[in-house]
Amino acid sequence: MNAPSKTLWIALSLLSAPNITFAGTPAEDYESRIRKMTPAAREASRSNVIFGMKMCAIAQTTNSYRGLTSFLASCQSDVALMTNATFLMEFVGRIRSRSPAALVDSESIEVPSRVKSGKMVSRPGAMVIRQDILIQGGRAAWCLERLLHCELPEISETSSDEHLQDAAIDAHYCVVEALLPPEAPRSVAGLTVDQKRHLAEAESSNAVILAKLSKDENKSVRLAVAANNRSSVHILGRLGYHDKDEDVKKVARQNLRRARIPEY
Repeated sequence: MNAPSKTLWIALSLLSAPNITFAGTPAEDYESRIRKMTPAAREASRSNVIFGMKMCAIAQTTNSYRGLTSFLASCQSDVALMTNATFLMEFVGRIRSRSPAALVDSESIEVPSRVKSGKMVSRPGAMVIRQDILIQGGRAAWCLERLLHCELPEISETSSDEHLQDAAIDAHYCVVEALLPPEAPRSVAGLTVDQKRHLAEAESSNAVILAKLSKDENKSVRLAVAANNRSSVHILGRLGYHDKDEDVKKVARQNLRRARIPEY
């Protein structure tokens, strides 16, 4: 069984699990529609917006940790699905949610924030998971970390609205980075302050580079990002209201008037 076929097979298996629904539509109805597709239609569906939404919904509603890890592993090996912007961005949209995300086999995992709050017992040999995958936001962050090999801020039941917003912004740019063309620059590691400032000032710099530079320790670099017309609402909002320097805040807020939502 090749990777794309395996992805669909696991998805169908999870869709047939009891009590899983999508926006009020029984999962078995969606499963039936997929089974009726021709192979060519199934191949095309992996880049389809609706299919991306449904696949994300599977990850968010699957109530088995083992089933979830298997599903994500199959998604990683499916190139068409991993370039489906809707599939990946759907996880970003769920990061702000504190709604429960049940697991029937939660005894096999250990979430440090839950152990600390007394809601979970520490178990020897359990898989320690930094993100709280028993809430929708934590599970979405954990799924993205596994799919994209990135690290997002830790999410727990007590995460503030501001923290969840910040995590969602980080997740957004992790996805944008994953969807960039292979030749597009992604890293600012090893650059001098002058080189970083040049990139921060350049209107040719992509959203991922600007997002990374917006967190630079050097004020002049962040100030250049704040003044760049290519900087997005996400970046300018973080700089304008949460930066540690008042000059950066002022410039970012001024730039917000002409900022735009980034494309992906």
